[in-house]
Amino acid sequence: LQRVLPAFIAGMVVLSAVQCVTVQREVSKVQPQTAAEETEETEDYSGILPMSRNGKNVVVFMLDRAISGYIPYIFQEKPEIKEAFSDFTYYPNTLSFSHTTNMAAPALYGGYEYTPEEIDKRPDESLKDKNDEALSVLPVLFWQNGYTVTVCEPPYAGYQNIPDLSIYDEYDSISAYSLAGKFSQDADEETRTRQTQERNFVFYSLFKTVPVVLQETVYGGGEYMSLSDSNTEYALYTRHSTVLDNLTYMTEIVGTDGGEEENTFLILKNNTTHSPAMLSYPDYQTSGDFTEQYKHPERFTLPDGEHMNMDTDDQLKHYCVNVAALERLAVWIGYLKEEGVYDNTRIIFVADHGRKLGNFDRLLLDNGVDAESYNPLLLVKDFNAKSFTVSDEFMTNADTPAIAVAGLFDDPVNPFTGKTISSDAKHTTPLAITTSSNFQINKNNGNQFDTSDGEWYIVKDNIFDSANWERTTAR
Repeated sequence: LQRVLPAFIAGMVVLSAVQCVTVQREVSKVQPQTAAEETEETEDYSGILPMSRNGKNVVVFMLDRAISGYIPYIFQEKPEIKEAFSDFTYYPNTLSFSHTTNMAAPALYGGYEYTPEEIDKRPDESLKDKNDEALSVLPVLFWQNGYTVTVCEPPYAGYQNIPDLSIYDEYDSISAYSLAGKFSQDADEETRTRQTQERNFVFYSLFKTVPVVLQETVYGGGEYMSLSDSNTEYALYTRHSTVLDNLTYMTEIVGTDGGEEENTFLILKNNTTHSPAMLSYPDYQTSGDFTEQYKHPERFTLPDGEHMNMDTDDQLKHYCVNVAALERLAVWIGYLKEEGVYDNTRIIFVADHGRKLGNFDRLLLDNGVDAESYNPLLLVKDFNAKSFTVSDEFMTNADTPAIAVAGLFDDPVNPFTGKTISSDAKHTTPLAITTSSNFQINKNNGNQFDTSDGEWYIVKDNIFDSANWERTTAR
């Protein structure tokens, strides 16, 4: 062992060095912005999100990794948030097809034709092309029907971590934006973000070098064995939360009462709920400390006695950013009401996936799966809705396109495949989810998903019942 260990360590050092060189070579391909380009990029974003006063507005808001089960507890703790969402339907029994964005988001954007299983049934096409197609289904469909269309942060567009907005270039009136970090450009935040990126380049090299069995530990949910630098976490969080702070600033009310009808469609992704950070209690507005959060455990038990486990720092940080996101969205909803563009707006708040956090005992299944990973947020307000309801209907986030287009078009079909956009597959086809953790698009980017590190399950009817999760063979 004394002879083998030094050799092993030396090998790891060499491999890490090679990976560092590889990463640096790839990074160097990304051209830095010139001062002029930087100035142009940070110009005024006011009014980029049009909302019609006299037509119909459809909004799909994808909150990455938003935790569905937190909703009752957030509403209990924050009655003002509950009031803002008083016309929504909450669907707690909602399933995602993966716990990673690269495999889960396509179905949210494009419907049941883009679940991991269905994507893999098209082996002659690249994952990049199929992902871009999924991201384009709703924008192009609404564009074809005369809607003013806006897209923000389409995940992995062009199969790039920074979305390639040129995938919409051929559609002359589809506006696309990347907003992350556009409202948090203070010097300290920029410095911390750059330091985090530089650090992560090194740790990503280590991550790529260690055996697969250790990769999840090294990755650490994106923190790469971080010592939980709260300043860095908070800086990353504000890159996304400040976008939500500026929703009213970015929204422009168009048209007049009785004027010519103008319809709008907005699909926007935001990572506030994907950026866990400890926030101040009870306002959740600034960076906070764990001590104050742990002093108030009563808010994690509902009047009927149902309890949410909130024993770890990671659980608390995820809860904090979910509260903060809903607080900001509640402000925007209030603004829509004040401006008279609420009743004529259909709003869908939905997540691509959840997170393995152990918050809910009833989601810890007999098969060892923490179904919290596959339980995304789904909150829907239809046109002129006037009451809050909780529906136990079995839903998936692939229902999002069908909900978005319901009743608007005579024959809503996928512009790229010609197939009808509907939720029928949920009732006629076994739904297969993958537990694979191969989320890296620079690695898992062939024509079919590499899910060799995970398992597959057929899930039906009720995600809270272990009997409804049937393990199956690789798809």
